[in-house]
Amino acid sequence: DINPPRDRKLRRGHGRRAKSISTGSGKYIKPRMPRGDERDIAIDATLRAAALRSRNGRLEVEREDLRVKVRERRVAAAVAFVVDASGSMGAQRRMEIAKGAVMELLKESYQKRDKVAFVAFRGEGAEVVLPFTSSPRLAAERLRELPTGGRTPLAAGLEKGLKLLKREIKRNPNEYPIMVLVSDGRANVPLKLKGEIRREIEALAERIKREGIHMVIIDGGGFLNVGYNDLIERITGGERISLDELRPGA
Repeated sequence: DINPPRDRKLRRGHGRRAKSISTGSGKYIKPRMPRGDERDIAIDATLRAAALRSRNGRLEVEREDLRVKVRERRVAAAVAFVVDASGSMGAQRRMEIAKGAVMELLKESYQKRDKVAFVAFRGEGAEVVLPFTSSPRLAAERLRELPTGGRTPLAAGLEKGLKLLKREIKRNPNEYPIMVLVSDGRANVPLKLKGEIRREIEALAERIKREGIHMVIIDGGGFLNVGYNDLIERITGGERISLDELRPGA
């Protein structure tokens, strides 16, 4: 199951996938200073602030003592799978695991109100195979037969997944954005200039981090570990799972 960390961005709506900061409803997790005219007063923290300031044992609450509640609630997620369909090691296995993961997520999307999309990269670029959907039937049709083979344009896959998530969150800002990269981390096709692959991947990872997208890397590199997955994980602060750890249904 994908369980991203609590999102710091204020989101509304309902779901069960991700925890996000909320106002007005949800679990009270901590107090903070008010910003403007907020009425969800944290009485416990307000009284503590007043007590620290009081003199001669007299408790008087002033405006400066007011604290409001920070709450959290679960929201739906937009999960974009970015999958290496090139001829690098284990491409067919990666593809089958990724397709299986999409179908498993869609089975529970009704309860968790998630949407799932699928980007495949191979040859000279990347394509959106499945736009964001919560329909298992549509996913099964689109993912039934996907070709594999060719070179490995990792940067193109990351860029396509990033653009896809940004468009989805612009339309639905209350969804939590997640990118699941299924790759061994290798790359041999630049976006623009030859010899700039590492710099391009660094820049894309920084943009993913900056956009608040939670990164999950399903690493098919095995013990060789010669690709860019280390770099992407470090910059995005995401989580990483070995392909060998996954089983059908996991």
